[in-house]
Amino acid sequence: MSKAPSEVEKQGSWVEDWRGVLLLIAVPVILVLIVGGVYIDRFDGGFSGNNGDWGTFGDYMGGLLNPLFAYVGLIVLLSTIRLQIKELRNSTEELGHTRAELSNSAKSLKEQSESLKKQNFENTFFQLIKLHNDIVNDIDPTHQRRTLS
Repeated sequence: MSKAPSEVEKQGSWVEDWRGVLLLIAVPVILVLIVGGVYIDRFDGGFSGNNGDWGTFGDYMGGLLNPLFAYVGLIVLLSTIRLQIKELRNSTEELGHTRAELSNSAKSLKEQSESLKKQNFENTFFQLIKLHNDIVNDIDPTHQRRTLS
């Protein structure tokens, strides 16, 4: 059987989970800041009142960040698949342990059933012997037979 994780292991996995979540939040935010900073640095660095400039800025941000976000999504998807494979292996292993335990349990149940049958037979046998002894003890050899006239 598998051993239960200790409190330290549980805490360690909790910390690892939060590190992963923090990384997934921090990477896109940092990418947005870097791409926005590069845009401001390269293209006159101010806010424009022209709608066309904002459209160009949106195309620029979307063109650079969408593939990066898609890549991050792919990484998350692959890590999820890896986690599911690991969990499936663990479930399969536990199923094997459960199957072995059920086999042992069935064997024990069969032995218990055979023992109970033997015990019932012995009980019936000894009850019959007791009944026979009671009948034999109740017989009075001195008793004479009376005849009706």
